[in-house]
Amino acid sequence: MREVSEREITLEGEAVAYRLIRSRRRSIGIEIAYGGAVVRAPHWVRVGDIHSFLLENANWIRRKLETWRAARAQVRPEDWRDGGFVRYEGQDLRLSVFSSRTRVADNDLFDLRIGIPKPTPPRIRDAVEEWLKNGADASFPERVVQCCARLGLAAPAVRLSNSRTQWGSCEHHAGRSLIRLQWRLIQLPPELADYIIAHEVSHLREMNHSPRFWTTVAGLYPTYRDAEKRLREMAPLIEP
Repeated sequence: MREVSEREITLEGEAVAYRLIRSRRRSIGIEIAYGGAVVRAPHWVRVGDIHSFLLENANWIRRKLETWRAARAQVRPEDWRDGGFVRYEGQDLRLSVFSSRTRVADNDLFDLRIGIPKPTPPRIRDAVEEWLKNGADASFPERVVQCCARLGLAAPAVRLSNSRTQWGSCEHHAGRSLIRLQWRLIQLPPELADYIIAHEVSHLREMNHSPRFWTTVAGLYPTYRDAEKRLREMAPLIEP
């Protein structure tokens, strides 16, 4: 049985968020993902001992975080101005920003037109992110329905998330299921977003990462191993 919690520790003067995953394992392990740390530990290890472990590895953790921040600058090259670019479904759209009394947002294959009152970088950012979220909200539920149909499962509720640690999550209880999908999935190439959807839908059948779970994933998305590798490169999209 896994236990998951979100925590924070100060390392060399910097607050670092980390996800603690307790499971049946023998030692503490750590990886840097989504701009923070993922710590895996046995159930019996005390939080104080985990913090001691993190402090001992503080320099390594900080260096890895710096690498992730450099990667984010390449993965999310958003520039909140007329002529800037924003990523949508794996492609860069050029921003065409103009002053408008009411908010306008529409796109073609190459441009995203944003009309807002008195455009400023924060207002442009807010308008673009609202457009992206609307696109995600319109697209994801139907894709979840289609994926569930392939497994003969009833489709759960779908909600957008602003998680900084994961692309998606699944809750499955008797009579109630919920899949949360990070709204920035709409910025990924569609096939990668489809993998995340397949991954979370597979949890409706197996709420773990057992061999049976991965067999279910493979049935929905045979090239999931390649998708996992590509997602590691895209993960800085949701880094704080």
